[in-house]
Amino acid sequence: MTIVSPCAFIPSKSSMQNQAQQPMQPQQSSPVPQGDIGFAQPRPQKQGSPWLWVVGIVIALLIVVVGGWLLFSNFNSQQETEASPKPTTAGLNTYATPKPTATPTPSPTPVVESVEMIDLKVLILNGTGKPGEASLLKSEIVELGFDTENVEAANADDQDETETTVTFGPSVGTDVRAEVEDLLEGMYEEVNVESSDLDVDIKILTGPRVDAETESE
Repeated sequence: MTIVSPCAFIPSKSSMQNQAQQPMQPQQSSPVPQGDIGFAQPRPQKQGSPWLWVVGIVIALLIVVVGGWLLFSNFNSQQETEASPKPTTAGLNTYATPKPTATPTPSPTPVVESVEMIDLKVLILNGTGKPGEASLLKSEIVELGFDTENVEAANADDQDETETTVTFGPSVGTDVRAEVEDLLEGMYEEVNVESSDLDVDIKILTGPRVDAETESE
């Protein structure tokens, strides 16, 4: 059995100097494989379906066609608007709008007070050509209540009257009118009643009497 002395493991002074004089060699690091670096590797992209491309192209074509049609229609409408003649008012008669006229307010009719029968003036004209007709009627009028001084009898210009006409003025009351009309309708064939402004209150133009033919026979 060989016994190793402890001194064999102790380096000598000369060997230690040699090691100290030798330069330090840099240690070369072994290259790290590229696959060991901790970066995410890009995944391969999947190719899209060809039908999606076809649908996209069709939609794009539709948009282009519709947009072009709208632009073309708008352009044509503008041209038609510019080409159409605008109506002009040259040569047309213009009339001013008539202004509403104020309706005149009718003035109230003045009320004429009735005059008493005894104060009324009466003119009797004989229109038959027969003498005494005006005087006959005067006597009948006076019997109603008229004043004889206010009743005048005379002949008319025309002597061929076919009806009796009585004209009342505004001062004659309704009661007096009624009495005179009743008297005349009993004496004459036809009686025409009128109203007007007169110089007298009542004017009577006589025509044929009812019993004139009997009296003449």
